Amino acid sequence: MDWKIIYIGSPTNNQYDQVIDSFDMDNLHPGVMNFQTESNPPDFSLIPQEEIVGKFSLLFLGTTAILISVSYEKQ
Repeated sequence: MDWKIIYIGSPTNNQYDQVIDSFDMDNLHPGVMNFQTESNPPDFSLIPQEEIVGKFSLLFLGTTAILISVSYEKQ
C-alpha cells in the first residue's frame, strides 16, 4: 500500500498542493492494522497570498484540507 498525505493549499488550483508525507507499507496481513505517522507541517510560504488573511501578525487561512490517499498495487 502506498500512502500520501497531501495538504490542499488552494481550493481553486491544485498547483499549490503539497505532499507533506508519503510512505509504503509492505508485508500486509489480513485483519486489523494500526499504525501511527508523523510529518512536518506544510510550507505556508507556498500558499497563495489571496488565501491568507492576516491581521496584527496573526495568520488565518482560507478553505484548506488534508487529503489522505491510499493506493494498492498502483490502483
